[in-house]
Parts: sequence; structure tokens; C-alpha cells
Amino acid sequence: MAIVVKCVGHVVLKVSDLVPALAFYCDALGLQEVARGDFGDGTMVFLSTGRNHHDIGLVEVGHAAHRPE
Repeated sequence: MAIVVKCVGHVVLKVSDLVPALAFYCDALGLQEVARGDFGDGTMVFLSTGRNHHDIGLVEVGHAAHRPE
């Protein structure tokens, strides 16, 4: 059973791999994918709680991306 997310402030998160990230945000948190595209920085997926066009953007940066220390 998913946790029901009611509201999220607009955020964009960088992820190394979209597949497990989407599994978490969609399956565990109940968000829905509403759009997908490549805007120059990698594949980006927009997710929504159903209250807004999108609440969260996930951009795939790959496993070799610089990570914060």
C-alpha cells in the first residue's frame, strides 16, 4: 500500500537512475507520471499528486555524475 502524498512543493531532484527512482515515487508514494522528455540535461520525468500539473521533476544524471561530499 502506497503512502498518500497530498501536497508537494515544486522540486526537481537529480537521480542517477530513473527506474528505481520512479518505482519509489510512484509505487511507494503514489505519485503519477504525467510527462517525460529530454531538455538537454538528460531524461526528465514529471510526477503529480493529482492536484497540480506536476509536483516533482526527476532528472536522470547518470551514475558518473558528481556527488556532493
